[in-house]
Amino acid sequence: MNEINERNSKYLSTMRWVLVLWIVLLFCLGMKPIHLDEANFLMLTQGDWWAPHSVMVNWEGVREPAFDVLSNPPGLAWWLWPVKEQSVFLMRLWVLPWSVLFLWGLSRLIQIFRLSFDIVIVMAVSPFFALSHNSLMPEMPLLACIVCGWQGILSRRHMVLWSLVLGFASWFRYSGLSMIPLLIFWVLWHRPNKGVSSILACMFPTVLLMIHDVIVYGEWHFLHMISFQQEQQSWNSGLHKLGALLAMLGGGFAIPWGKFNSLREVRNVGIISLGLLGMLYWVLQDISIWSGVWIWFGGVLLFQAMVLGFRRQKWWLLLWILGGVVFLLSLRFAATRYWGPFVIPILLLLGKDVVVSRWWMVGWSLISVHVAWDDAQLAKAHEVLAEQVNEQCDLEQKYFAGHWGWQYALERYGWKAVEGDLIIPNSVCYSYTDRSWSQNIENMCWEEEIIFAQEYKNTLFPIRVHTIDGQSNYHSFVISNVPPVPTYAPWGIGWDYWDRASLRRACRF
Repeated sequence: MNEINERNSKYLSTMRWVLVLWIVLLFCLGMKPIHLDEANFLMLTQGDWWAPHSVMVNWEGVREPAFDVLSNPPGLAWWLWPVKEQSVFLMRLWVLPWSVLFLWGLSRLIQIFRLSFDIVIVMAVSPFFALSHNSLMPEMPLLACIVCGWQGILSRRHMVLWSLVLGFASWFRYSGLSMIPLLIFWVLWHRPNKGVSSILACMFPTVLLMIHDVIVYGEWHFLHMISFQQEQQSWNSGLHKLGALLAMLGGGFAIPWGKFNSLREVRNVGIISLGLLGMLYWVLQDISIWSGVWIWFGGVLLFQAMVLGFRRQKWWLLLWILGGVVFLLSLRFAATRYWGPFVIPILLLLGKDVVVSRWWMVGWSLISVHVAWDDAQLAKAHEVLAEQVNEQCDLEQKYFAGHWGWQYALERYGWKAVEGDLIIPNSVCYSYTDRSWSQNIENMCWEEEIIFAQEYKNTLFPIRVHTIDGQSNYHSFVISNVPPVPTYAPWGIGWDYWDRASLRRACRF
């Protein structure tokens, strides 16, 4: 018995050091210029600290207050404030502790549920972690608050303090608000001591943020965003989003499925998943085989987790999953990173039913290395393209179209965003990229056009996070193009260029 414990202790120590090295490797691979939506959160640091959502942003060609169009609370902007004028390296170093806190909190949860430490490794080698852990995005702070909060609550030590930590998740993404009703349900079900105090502590950060918003902006930003997020959408787009969410769950996380306990479960999974694929294909007719595989995989994971939740009467975990699915389907669009808070209960439910193969970890590690590298190349491509078009423009007035990393790169050179009601004057430069959100312009007279392309340079495998060839986009469920390309999977196989920029000069008179 002592030999087994000693062997397990050595294995655990080794895996922890492997995890440290893995975090360092991903941090180096992810050292990239400001990328895509990261620019949004830095934009919120350019106004007053007390009112970050008061700044004006270019939203689809129209300058609007950030309060009206940016859907996230100000927590990350406040966290970035001390380093907003520092180098990108220091900014990314500044957010790194959140990744450590997340993995620590997850390991504590794993111990409480008596699961293998391999489950922590599974999360660490996932594409989700590879693209989130050093990004200037709210995913790691959000998850750190959630898992650290729940590990303290479930261990029933300092419950009020850890409930307060859990409540601060709502400062980073509004999906963190789902933790309040979840905690209320858990307290009513288990009736722990200090349950009421824990609920009040969890609600405190949200109440504080609401009071702040009412004083500064006149209304609560979260309520203002509900109507913005739930704009009228067709049932066709709803099915697209459902398919994308399942594919992003299947391909964005390294979760292995557990064993089935009966042929009936196998049959049910087959009927449900094939029926879903058939319905989506019949309605949309734009699903590739690659996307279909990930939709099926995500459907299997979700089905198994829900079955196990009912069988083991883990009602609060089941509620956590169901609440997450409803929340995600209510958003304007799908993105892999939105799954983060709602993957935790799936991991906890499936953890006892899987034996994680070392080859499974190695395989997903290779995928995540490629994913991190490819995403960094996309960010660097925008920086290089911005430098190229700026060098070729010898005119004083310069305009561009597109978001967000592209916008950030060109604004540093003094370029201005095209407004929706602006007719571009003559004798100016105008630039846009194929992958940035397209905007129509009204000037029809162009003197010349120069095309700059950042071609894809293959590594070991052409694994991409933003590819038309592979119909994949980690950051959304559509690739901005003319016309836009619908996507499902968070990553795919593709050889198409990272991006291509056009520089036009308006006619001189």
